[in-house]
Amino acid sequence: ELSLKRLDALYDGTLDVLQKLETGAMIYSPLGQGTLVSGGQRDGLWKKDKYKATEAQLALAWLLCHPGNLFPVIGTTQPERIVESAGAVDISFDRQDWFDMLRIASGNDVP
Repeated sequence: ELSLKRLDALYDGTLDVLQKLETGAMIYSPLGQGTLVSGGQRDGLWKKDKYKATEAQLALAWLLCHPGNLFPVIGTTQPERIVESAGAVDISFDRQDWFDMLRIASGNDVP
């Protein structure tokens, strides 16, 4: 499990090992069990205006921009959600925005 709500795999060595083995990972609950797109996030996390995207697209794009060859599993059968989610592949964060989102989501400074 990995999302802007659940960051453990970034820090516990899981992704480090997978990168060393040149193996990708299927990521479940990439939208934080829907809570990332249902409001209540801290101001500044979403850069919707800059990237012209929805929260779901940005949350998925954030994972896709990680160098660990991640494959988010969106877990929906609703066609409109699948189409929306597919838009994430067209978003490429600049490095500063990616780390800003990590900093805001974690509540900690990023070295």
